[in-house]
Amino acid sequence: ADGGSPLGGDRKKVEKGKRRRRKLWKRVLIKAEELAKSEGLSNFIMGMIILNTMLMGMDHNCNLCEQGYCAKYKAFLEGTNLAFAGIFLAEMLIKIVGLGPYAYFTNKMNLFDAIIVVVSLLEVEAVFLTSRCLWNTPTPFTRAPCSDFDPCSGGGGGVTVLRTFRLVRIVKLLRAFPDIQKQIRIVISILGSVAALIALIAIFLLIFCILGMNVFGGTVIEEWDPETIMRGANVYVSFPNDDLVGLYGRHGEVIDVDPFNHSTTPWKVKITWGTAKEVYEPLGINSEGWVWVADQDSSSLGAPAITGVVPRFHYDDLFHASITTFQILTTANWNDVVYNHISGAGSAAALYFYAIIVIGNWMLLNLFIAILIQGFAEQKASQLAENLLKMQEQFVEKLGHLDESNLASKMQELFEQMDEDHSGVIEKRELQNVLESLGVVLRAKELTDMFRKYDQDGSGEINFAEFLDLIKNLLGEANSQLLGGTEGKQVVADAKELHDAREKEMLDDGTIPTASHEKAFWCLDIDNPFRRVCIKISENKVFDNIVLSAILISSVTLAMDSPTIGDNSPTREFLTIMDLILNGIFIFECVVKIFAQSFKLYRRSGWNRLDLLIVSTSVLDMVLTYGLEGNIDLAMLKIFRTFRILRALRPLRIIARARGLRILVSTIMSAVKPVLNTVSIALGVFAIFGILGMQILMGKMYSCADVQIVNQADCEPRDWQNYPVNFDNLYYAVRSMFILATQDDWPDHMFAGVDATTTTTGPYQNNNPFLALYYIASILIAGYLVINIFVGVFVDCYNSAATELEVAKVEKMKANQLPPIFDDPTSPSRLQVMSVVTTTAFDMFIAFFIVTNVISMAFESWKQSDFQNDFALVTNFFFSFVFGWECIFKMYAFFPRRYYVNGWNKFDFFIVMISYLGIAVDNLGTSVGVNPTVLRVLRVFRIFRILRAFRIFKAAKGLQAIIATLGNSLPALLNLFSMLALVFFIFAVLGITLFGGICTDGDQGKPGLKAVPCLFTDPDLMFHTHAHFKGIGIALLSLFRVATGDAWGEMLDASQMSPGSRELPDSAWESFTGLMETVPQDEWQQFASHYEQV
Repeated sequence: ADGGSPLGGDRKKVEKGKRRRRKLWKRVLIKAEELAKSEGLSNFIMGMIILNTMLMGMDHNCNLCEQGYCAKYKAFLEGTNLAFAGIFLAEMLIKIVGLGPYAYFTNKMNLFDAIIVVVSLLEVEAVFLTSRCLWNTPTPFTRAPCSDFDPCSGGGGGVTVLRTFRLVRIVKLLRAFPDIQKQIRIVISILGSVAALIALIAIFLLIFCILGMNVFGGTVIEEWDPETIMRGANVYVSFPNDDLVGLYGRHGEVIDVDPFNHSTTPWKVKITWGTAKEVYEPLGINSEGWVWVADQDSSSLGAPAITGVVPRFHYDDLFHASITTFQILTTANWNDVVYNHISGAGSAAALYFYAIIVIGNWMLLNLFIAILIQGFAEQKASQLAENLLKMQEQFVEKLGHLDESNLASKMQELFEQMDEDHSGVIEKRELQNVLESLGVVLRAKELTDMFRKYDQDGSGEINFAEFLDLIKNLLGEANSQLLGGTEGKQVVADAKELHDAREKEMLDDGTIPTASHEKAFWCLDIDNPFRRVCIKISENKVFDNIVLSAILISSVTLAMDSPTIGDNSPTREFLTIMDLILNGIFIFECVVKIFAQSFKLYRRSGWNRLDLLIVSTSVLDMVLTYGLEGNIDLAMLKIFRTFRILRALRPLRIIARARGLRILVSTIMSAVKPVLNTVSIALGVFAIFGILGMQILMGKMYSCADVQIVNQADCEPRDWQNYPVNFDNLYYAVRSMFILATQDDWPDHMFAGVDATTTTTGPYQNNNPFLALYYIASILIAGYLVINIFVGVFVDCYNSAATELEVAKVEKMKANQLPPIFDDPTSPSRLQVMSVVTTTAFDMFIAFFIVTNVISMAFESWKQSDFQNDFALVTNFFFSFVFGWECIFKMYAFFPRRYYVNGWNKFDFFIVMISYLGIAVDNLGTSVGVNPTVLRVLRVFRIFRILRAFRIFKAAKGLQAIIATLGNSLPALLNLFSMLALVFFIFAVLGITLFGGICTDGDQGKPGLKAVPCLFTDPDLMFHTHAHFKGIGIALLSLFRVATGDAWGEMLDASQMSPGSRELPDSAWESFTGLMETVPQDEWQQFASHYEQV
């Protein structure tokens, strides 16, 4: 009855509708799950991330008022950010629905994406209004009053910077780059250790910050310097008739500068402490606590004056204490900070800063390298285990399914496949090729270790018996029953018999292949008379020495060359002739070697390929320079002359003959690929942090050339200049990150960002102190973590390349003979002396005098007093007597032959003799009339007395172990220094070629027309007098400065200057006409336009 009632029908309809909706929702969930897990959505989102990255990188600083395209361009970029926010929101909703909330939010990457999407929604309204406002401004390529853009300055606020974190998702692209992915995997594996280290550094900083605030708080004050004062600076103000007793006065903060309305008292200072409100009126301070003050030079006007300035690095508050301690930790200009604090707290304060450097920099920060090296070692070990397992699986796959009847023949077949040249043995290269064909890639060290393991006779080759051991070992580990027991031994015996029979059969038939020689140029075989002559010449030692001499002369001519040498000068003519002669020698060498070895064998050597490249570019240069001379403009051929720098690589052939240097070259060559991967990682990190900096600081780091001018509108006609290390576009952002990573003057760069205000106002000191965290994070991640990845890569590659030296080291250890054995003396007196000098008590006795001698030598000083002279004389006599008797006792006990076997004894005897010679020279000069010049030369021996200090190493066994370690590493260090010298030479020659014509400071004052090219150059964009590329010597010194990271950014700015961007001030024209002693009336514009074209 109920079923026929209207109510029952309605209930069925409702239930049917619910079932339909449930089915529909289930289908939606299924489709959503398929979409969330699909490669299509993943690839689409990855494409959107890449596009978002490109568009964020295309943003740059432009003037809305003067550049008509700027408003529409900014509106377009803001609109794309809204579109990307919507796309990523849709992705998040699809994944939440398809995967379920629990599965979605338990994934850390999805949770990170969700946070970024939610934060992006917070800026949607503000960004939308800004985009619409900018889009409704005047049409492109027309100017508009700046007031029209005032309503468009809202933006998304500080939330907009978080959109940069979308770029982190681009790491998913690494799936296409497995080598980079390996390094990223190493970095991810050590993140826990790095986080713990950063926490330890933070605790260290906090401890020293609190200690520094208690010791140095309020003690550091600098003299007044109007060039360094800006808004926000902490200063001390002196008031007339002030009863406050103090050296500098009352503390305040500069809150404004107005030189137009307050010409005599331009600084508006808010007094922060040192006053009470009841003294406001007597001192002229208004009710809000501020007062207009003059500078110290104008204090005679009777107005309050600034008498002192608190430097940027101090311990008056926690923020500045943290920045100061971190600066000392990184040793960036740390000595200036130390001197400031010593002047206020005494010289003992230096111990505080020394402790920060020793503990923080030398210990804690270097742990980044240790953690990375450990990560590389663990990754290498896991990769080796994975490769060995894969190798076992491959061999088992090929042999494991065979029975005993055909296993022996299969091993013979496999051996013949591995023996590519049919020599009867397997070389390391052949083993590597086979393993790579099986998908097993071993490092050089791993391959060498494995090869040595089975090369039992040490011949450098694996014969068939050793090959059977290799197979048995691998298959035995994978399948112990396959070659185990009596049956396995029978299989091995059968395989040996089969191999011997095969070799005998090939020998009887004469089918064993012989080594074949490639034909030179496809027509000259090894017996050709001309080719035999070429072989004899290429193998002749005299010819080799001639080539080496030519390489040396080529290096000298490269060092002599300079852009300042005139085309018609004798030096240029000499260099041109030598260039032709040397090119002829190298062309002849290249041709002879190609005929002797054949081109196929010739190009196998990397050095030969380098020679061929250099010779080819030299031939091209000569053909274009001399063959086409007079027919075309040679200025068009300057690009080919740049290839001449490749000749600087020729000295590599000289030093590469040393085994140690070959290891370094092998290290560099093997590190090319992993270093390129690391460069990709570094550029990615730099780009992410750079785009983040663009979102925060783009267009905000400008200031007026006059520090008293705050607003851009008031700066005319002065220069409204940008800070060199800025974030106005992606190029400058990545460049700034690279400079920060090298820590070149990073405190100044950080404060330039911290002080930044808006695009139209100058800096305000500590305007945004939280930006310091951005710079510190950039230095820690980019400067220590990412940069030290390069160190880990080179250590890993060096360990692999150094494997080749292990055999030589073993042979050297075997060749070392045992030290000679001497009998003890038979004389009772000698035995008695020997029993004394060989005791620990005697060593400690001598060690006491060694330490005391070092301490006494430390009392000497320049222009010392008579007491110091007498003290030095007495101690010199006394210690010379003690150490002399020590030598006599030991020589008497051991006899001279046994005494001189010990290296320390030789050193002691040398020091004693030098000390006695110095005493003799001193007394000879006072008692006998000796020429003063000769006496000064002889007194050079007194310098050797300082070598006594090195005897302190003899006083402790631990120090002796360190010295022994340094001694053992000296050959490797010498090789490294040789390689550095070569690299410096190559880059010095390249620097002379590229930057030798750039002006240096002081060139403006050269006589005559020599100063003209430099009169129009901004002095700030010139090379420093002590750092330029106008000669090989100063170029090497400049490169050493760059290598140490000392102010290399200044050289970068000078080298990037382009003539077309220079401005010609009136003062430059006046200087030019003064040198010419004439004033052309109508030629200024013509000269200026000609200079701009040049």
